[in-house]
Amino acid sequence: MRGGTLSTTGGALAYVAKLQDAGATSSVSWVLTPTSATTSMYVAGVAVSGSNVYVSGDFTGTVAFGAQTLTTAGNRDVFVAKLADGGSAGTFTWVRAAGGAADDLGPGLAVAGTSVYVAGTFVSSTASFGSTTLTSAGRADIFVARLVDAGPSATFAWAQRAGGPGNDSAYELALSGAMPVVAGSFNATANFGTQTITNAALYSENAYLAVLAPGVLATSAGSAAAAGLSYPNPAHGTATVRVPASTSPATLTLLDAVGRVVRTYPAPAGADVAFDLAGLAPGVYALRVQAGNATATQQLVVE
Repeated sequence: MRGGTLSTTGGALAYVAKLQDAGATSSVSWVLTPTSATTSMYVAGVAVSGSNVYVSGDFTGTVAFGAQTLTTAGNRDVFVAKLADGGSAGTFTWVRAAGGAADDLGPGLAVAGTSVYVAGTFVSSTASFGSTTLTSAGRADIFVARLVDAGPSATFAWAQRAGGPGNDSAYELALSGAMPVVAGSFNATANFGTQTITNAALYSENAYLAVLAPGVLATSAGSAAAAGLSYPNPAHGTATVRVPASTSPATLTLLDAVGRVVRTYPAPAGADVAFDLAGLAPGVYALRVQAGNATATQQLVVE
């Protein structure tokens, strides 16, 4: 590339390259690859936000991403890395790993602001995503995880699993507003939160499309002290929403699992507001609170 050659000292290594599009022709601006003597790794997901490039995939053994080194917990682990595009050169900013003792893959990647979402499949009986550990219900399960990009570093904020007794996978990930949308395959039955889907053809795979409502569950008034959270959660009939202080009134919006607006109410800033849930079908919703330039979104379960 660009008159040069990439080489590995063992296994198969991934690369990330930037091409300059000149219309009728193109040229390579830079190419970056991790280093390892004995490993193999693959990039499956790419996302770009401004001058930041994010990649995800899987690796084995020990891999160096610039000055940072990852070692697998088992066979294959998931990685998510951030690169800085400096125009004529790229550099690794941070990298994070997740997984367990078996094969764990992360092909789905999406970015919105400081939120970095990764989706994939974990074959390990348990897989760790920061401080969160997921337990598989079968041969292979689906995961979706969110990282918070703090600039020079990142941490896992949460991870969710889905699936059943068979082989369940996630291949693609996109965002609809603040909601991750995941696509993949399953066989037999698969559980997505409180919803269960069934494949009538027991020994074949079927496709699925799933939408996750964002946010962290609040279960009491005390845990709702952060701006824009509601309680109780799950709620029945009415939920109390803590609206952040602002110089302008707030707007409360409730969205269903596919992002459609169900209800919207004006609310005074800096107050606890009763949000009417009467007549809503039980399920998972997203509650969005916007006051001035501040916006908070929380998952709300209606019983």
